[in-house]
Amino acid sequence: MNSRRVLERLKRNDGLERSDEVAGDIVRLIHADSSGRPITGSLDEALACQRLLVEVPENIDAIQKSDLPLAKEWRVATRRALKEAVGEGFLVTEFCRRTRGGKGPGAYLLRRTNLDEFVS
Repeated sequence: MNSRRVLERLKRNDGLERSDEVAGDIVRLIHADSSGRPITGSLDEALACQRLLVEVPENIDAIQKSDLPLAKEWRVATRRALKEAVGEGFLVTEFCRRTRGGKGPGAYLLRRTNLDEFVS
């Protein structure tokens, strides 16, 4: 995640796509419940799609300071989801926000890819 493209996209919060604008055929693999805890969606359903979202809370740094067990839940859930998806041929292609101006929960947008496209 320490690529030039990712770092540039994170700096340009106003240019990030909104997850509700790209959500058409996307399955949320991870999202927050009403209490802010991570909920894992159906892995089988997500892996059957071409695009999926792994959401993360906007205030993860504040959560890490105030509720370390909850922060660990998020870290474990997102790590597992990303690892499973990448292992099934998905690549993280974008980071988006639910609201404009860089506020609101964020989400990694993953797309199923043919890795041969990236091999020269």
